[in-house]
Amino acid sequence: MKKTFRIDGMTCSACSAAVEKATGKLEGVAKSEVNLATGKMTIEYDENLLDQETIFGAVMKAGYRAYEDKDTRKVVIPVEGMT
Repeated sequence: MKKTFRIDGMTCSACSAAVEKATGKLEGVAKSEVNLATGKMTIEYDENLLDQETIFGAVMKAGYRAYEDKDTRKVVIPVEGMT
């Protein structure tokens, strides 16, 4: 399974590396990548060996907060009068 989560609290590349290291060593994780600029982690894992709660716990133990990115919405704003 491949999922993307938001990570709060990261301020530098050492932060994103700490999250990658913490999640990357969990049993069942094939790949963990953290993008500091977007504040997101993409993780590939075997859902039979690992659950989301355990991933969130590993991120929390590293000093950060992970959560599902359900707040993303598409917004269309009509703009008139431009020439």
